[in-house]
Amino acid sequence: MVVTSQRFALHRIVESLGFSSIDEFALDQALKKLFEEVKKSNHRIEFFEKKYGMSYEEFSKNFHAIDEVELFEKEDDGMEWRTELVVLRNLEKDLAELSL
Repeated sequence: MVVTSQRFALHRIVESLGFSSIDEFALDQALKKLFEEVKKSNHRIEFFEKKYGMSYEEFSKNFHAIDEVELFEKEDDGMEWRTELVVLRNLEKDLAELSL
C-alpha cells in the first residue's frame, strides 16, 4: 500500500521524468514491458523455425514425416512452439488495446 508521503514523492518523480501523470507513466512502462515480452516470444518462435526449417503450420502438417528428431522431442517442441504462438498472440492483443 502506498502511503501519503510515497504518493507525493511518486507524483513528483514521475513528473520530473517528463510524464504528466502516473497513468501516462504506467502506460509507457507497460508498453515497454510488453514489447520486451514480444521480442522474447519472437526469439523463441524463431528458434523452432530455424530448428525445423519451417513455420509451425508446416511443422504440424509434416509432423510424422520429420525423421531428424525423435518423437518425444518433436512432441515437446510442438507443445512449446504452439504455446509460444498463443503467448505472442495474447501479447499482441494487449499491445493493441493499450495503443488505442
